[in-house]
Amino acid sequence: MRYLGFLSYRGTGFYGFERQKEKRSIQGVVEEVLSQVCGENIKIHGAGRTDSGVHALSQGFSFDTSSPLPKEKIVYAANRLLPDDILLKSLEKKDPPFDGRHSVSGKVYEYRFSYGQKDPFEVGLLTQLQRPDFDVAAFRECLSCFVGTHDFSNLTNKKDDKDNFIRTIDSIKTTVDEKAKKGVVLFSGVHFMTYQVRFMMGLAFQCAYHQKNPEDIPALMNEKPRRILSYKAPADGLYLKEVTYGSGEDD
Repeated sequence: MRYLGFLSYRGTGFYGFERQKEKRSIQGVVEEVLSQVCGENIKIHGAGRTDSGVHALSQGFSFDTSSPLPKEKIVYAANRLLPDDILLKSLEKKDPPFDGRHSVSGKVYEYRFSYGQKDPFEVGLLTQLQRPDFDVAAFRECLSCFVGTHDFSNLTNKKDDKDNFIRTIDSIKTTVDEKAKKGVVLFSGVHFMTYQVRFMMGLAFQCAYHQKNPEDIPALMNEKPRRILSYKAPADGLYLKEVTYGSGEDD
């Protein structure tokens, strides 16, 4: 039986999604628990590899099992065993060749931040800039430069890429509450590279504080030879918000 599952997790206490030797990872913990519940060795295929400290509201994954347990009992038993910072939200049956990674048709990443007074109860759950001199217009102007199809080779630390670092950002939606001094940015697309969203947010923050000019962003993106941009926004504010499935292949 092949299942598609969805997880939510707080990434603060993990070294990312991908299994790592002697380090706590989402994949490692989930595989251990599902193996115990199903009574066999389970390997999962995730929709992406969130890095250390990044959260997920809905991370898709797939796995195969010969367990006779109904999906409802697998979900219930798994959640009894999973730590408090991971939730198995649901399971649904799928037919091969469906795959939790390669069948992805869309993703939405969410980035949360504040630029007012520090809130100790939100540490690790959003990026706290603690600088009120935030230029919202410059921030939005910078982000608008990323919409569409571009060469993002300067906004990832991948050494090489089968698509020559070309990616399409379908939309970027920004909401800023200037009274509360908080903001949320939604990035929609299919293929995102390592640290790409955090590099985009890093440039946007630099523009918001007049460390860079939004008008210069396209030239920085297209600079050759390749020069990876230096500032990467913190992981605290990044969430994998949504994964949709259909035709297509994900990185």
